[in-house]
Amino acid sequence: MKKVQRIALIMLSGFVVNSFVLPSHAADRFPLFDIDQRREELTRPEFKDIREGCMAINEKMPDRELEPRNSLVATQGYGTDNGMNNFAWAMILQGGRALAGDKKADEAARKLLLDWANAKALEETPEHYDPYYALKRGLLPTITTFAIVRPQMSKDEQETVKAWLDGLVRRVDATFDGDVDENNHRYLADSVLMLWGGYIGDKRLYKKGVERFEAALADMQADGALPLEDRRGARALWYLRQSLADFTLMAEVGRNKGDDLYALEKNDRSLALLMNHFLNGVQNQGVMLERASENYIPGPSNDFLNPDMGFLDNRGRRHLLAFGEAYRLHAQNEFSRARLETLMLREVDEERPLMDDYIGGNATCFWARP
Repeated sequence: MKKVQRIALIMLSGFVVNSFVLPSHAADRFPLFDIDQRREELTRPEFKDIREGCMAINEKMPDRELEPRNSLVATQGYGTDNGMNNFAWAMILQGGRALAGDKKADEAARKLLLDWANAKALEETPEHYDPYYALKRGLLPTITTFAIVRPQMSKDEQETVKAWLDGLVRRVDATFDGDVDENNHRYLADSVLMLWGGYIGDKRLYKKGVERFEAALADMQADGALPLEDRRGARALWYLRQSLADFTLMAEVGRNKGDDLYALEKNDRSLALLMNHFLNGVQNQGVMLERASENYIPGPSNDFLNPDMGFLDNRGRRHLLAFGEAYRLHAQNEFSRARLETLMLREVDEERPLMDDYIGGNATCFWARP
């Protein structure tokens, strides 16, 4: 579908974003999950195992690995600058631990956020889709952890970190006149904008996420395929999985703002249809081959006949199916939810806690139920 047609479909879609003009204390209520409610739940005896998942890793990284970076840079070939990875990993670990009541983690996260904010870290990142991709990914757990530890900050400290994050978030709302303005790069960008906009009460930023969600439904094929992701050779499923993480985060933010993106359908296209397409590919990789054979920027391998299924495994610092913790809890479509539940039980849950940048951190800590 051409861009003009897609924009027209969005404008005529009839799905109205709930306006929210909030007082300052309500505007700052975190929209990904209810922090106060979750903090209280984690104190209950029946949540003991989940709380232990929040606290499962207590890694102390050398200070030199957490020094503020002025910028991220474009890399040669496939892949992105890893210069923010250690910082983002610290945010993931400390955010989960702080949520579960670890005061030392709370203090460490506050100090690290202030160090990077005062240094104006990452603000010299050049406007290029490659380093911006790494920046967007790292912003999700940073925003989430800021929301978790913010109550223990002074007003001045809060404003320092908030201003720093606000500048970075608005920076990544950039276009590059190419496929990265329509594919998983843009899904990630708009998930960041929607999360931050929902948090600070910026309706314009929030709406960008909803509009991107609708644009993806407009682009979706009748079988749930996303053409720009399914063509990615051996990593077609890999990028579908990333897209699902982005849309699940958007759906969670929307759910907490009164916009049910989980249930949204356009011409029989929905998040559930995308999930079922992904699960069909996981269970029978042959369904992906026709589109994947285009082999467009396929990643480390050019062999589209051997799909990369590494997202089923713990990757040391994160699990790429962590978003499943939220989807199987709140998705409206029972069939897709049950199918994902089966996959998670069989392949993933034994590797809990499940953490990933794309869903904001320790997803088991945020959403898992006894």
